[in-house]
Amino acid sequence: MDGIGFTIARVMGLILVVIGLGELLLFGILSWLDAATLESMYPGAEVHRLHGLGQAIIAWVLALCIAVQVWRPREWFAAAVLGLAALSFYTAAAMVSGLVDPLAIIGIVVLVTLVWLHPARRGATFMPVKAVVLLLAAPLIVGAVAFAGAELQIQLAADAADPHAALGHYGALAALAATIVSAVIIGSSSLPGSTLSGWLGVAAAVAFGVASVVFPAAASSLGIGLGLALVVAGLAFGAGLLASRGASREAIDREPYPQRAS
Repeated sequence: MDGIGFTIARVMGLILVVIGLGELLLFGILSWLDAATLESMYPGAEVHRLHGLGQAIIAWVLALCIAVQVWRPREWFAAAVLGLAALSFYTAAAMVSGLVDPLAIIGIVVLVTLVWLHPARRGATFMPVKAVVLLLAAPLIVGAVAFAGAELQIQLAADAADPHAALGHYGALAALAATIVSAVIIGSSSLPGSTLSGWLGVAAAVAFGVASVVFPAAASSLGIGLGLALVVAGLAFGAGLLASRGASREAIDREPYPQRAS
C-alpha cells in the first residue's frame, strides 16, 4: 500500500510540476518584475510594487511545495499541506475580491487529493508542537493576522476606482499573511518536513519586511518601523527553528546505542 501511495504522490507531483509549476514560476517572475522594474517600462506600475512582490512570494512558496513532492514525498508531507493552505487562502481572497480563477480551483482539488493520498498522511501527526519555536513565532503570527485583517477590510471597503482593489491586491496580501501564519504553525509542528515549511515562512516574512523598509511609501507597505519589526520577528522564528533542530540532534546523540549480545 505504501508503494502505491509513493507512486501516486510522485505521479501527481510530477503532473503538477509539468502543468502548474511552469505557470507558477512564470507568475512569480512576472510579479517580481512588475514589483521591481516594470515601472520604467510602464509608468505608474510602481504603485503595485509590494502587491506584485506579495503575489510572487505566494507563487514561489507554492512552487517549492509542489516541486519537492517529486523527490522523496514521505519526507515532505508538511510542504504538501502548506501548498494546499497557500493556494486555498489565495483563491478565497480572490473570490472575496470578486475574482474567480478556475485553474486555481482545479489546483485546490488536485492538492486536496495529493494530501489525502499522500504516503506519509496515515502516520503523520501534528503533535507535539515545538512549544519554544511557536512561542518565538507568536509576535510574527499576531502581526500577520492583524495585517491580513486590515488588508481584507480595505479590499472589502474599497470602491471600483481603486486600482489595487480592482485587481484584488489587498486580498492577495491578506492571503500572503495567512500563508506566513500557516507556514509558521506547520513549521512548529511534528509533520514530516515541517522545517522546510518553517523556513519558507521565515523567507516570506523577511522578504516582505525588507521590501516595506526599502519602499515605505508604497501601497500596503508596513513602513520602516513595522517592516524592521517583521524582519526581526521572522529571524527570531528562524533562530527558534535552528535551536530546535540542534536540540533534536543532541537528543538523538544522547540515545544509548543498542548493546550487542555477547
